Amino acid sequence: MLASSESGPILESSNLKLLALAALSVFYLSRPVSAQQGYCAFEVRVTSPGGSPIKGVAVSLSQNRSQLANFDTDADGVARICDAPLKSVDIAIGKDICQSVHVLNAKATFPLVKQIFVIYQEVACNHFIFLDRCQALLRIQSRDGRPISGAQFESERSGAASLGISDKFGRLYGQVKLGEALIGIVRKAGYRPEKVLEKCTTQGESDLERRVTLTLER
Repeated sequence: MLASSESGPILESSNLKLLALAALSVFYLSRPVSAQQGYCAFEVRVTSPGGSPIKGVAVSLSQNRSQLANFDTDADGVARICDAPLKSVDIAIGKDICQSVHVLNAKATFPLVKQIFVIYQEVACNHFIFLDRCQALLRIQSRDGRPISGAQFESERSGAASLGISDKFGRLYGQVKLGEALIGIVRKAGYRPEKVLEKCTTQGESDLERRVTLTLER
């Protein structure tokens, strides 16, 4: 997680933690079924990363952005979608749109039941959690758009921690408290220094992602 102090933004490791893990494996294992059994076009099997079935996960069926039906996985972690149209459909798995897994252009093939296997870890969206800070991501690049590694951000705030140096993707990470600003200069040997001023306000977005373009010295 990103950290901060009273004195200013603090760098986290360049290896970001993924807040949501929703991994998808679609094997499309198919098995025939007779008409007497009641044909279901798809079986969506949802398990945890540890392999346990997850009950009550929302599964929705849509076509051309129009929702056709909603389902929930049962105690075995299975949602059966029986009455699907012949044309391709989209299947969404997840209780929250922020962490849902989408299977696009799935097509029913009677009499085969297509089995879709999903590994899912539920992490709800922070719709009602108001953070007291903004995440900050500066992307340092050249005038032709290439990332610049090894650039440094020097804060103009006394005592503020350094953001370190930009990685191979030209990224610098930090946090800014609400009501404060990320103020400083980006420097890299052989390039002209570039001023940065990014405010974190309660009216704005909680994340600040900006591109900082450096020009070669002549």
